[in-house]
Amino acid sequence: MPQRASCIDPGLPIDPQARREMHRAAWRRWNRNPINALIFGIGLVGPIFLFPWISNQYAPVQSWTGIPAFLITFLTYTAYIGALSLMMKRWRYAPLVYAELRERGYDICPKCGYWLRDLDETIAHCPECGRARAYTTE
Repeated sequence: MPQRASCIDPGLPIDPQARREMHRAAWRRWNRNPINALIFGIGLVGPIFLFPWISNQYAPVQSWTGIPAFLITFLTYTAYIGALSLMMKRWRYAPLVYAELRERGYDICPKCGYWLRDLDETIAHCPECGRARAYTTE
């Protein structure tokens, strides 16, 4: 069975049950912050009010392609929802997973999730993103 996309580095020595528990704990953190639901809700519902205007903008495309403007608008909106979901996962959800990992004792970068194992203590920054290694748990 193919593995779901995860914010946790596959190289981390964590069994699947612990991975699921970390994702559950991150979702609990996500749900505690009402800003996440507000951003995602406005991002999803807001463009629906533009739906009639967008359909009218695609009317010329409909005439030369033969594809109904409603279908073009629907596909555009679907692509928008996918992009919004990916951005929310990367910028709002992944840091919560990284915080769960740090609380469980894994030395990972809080910004990009890079596993900082076996790095010399003299290395002061994450090799992937450049964030200072000496951080406090948020």
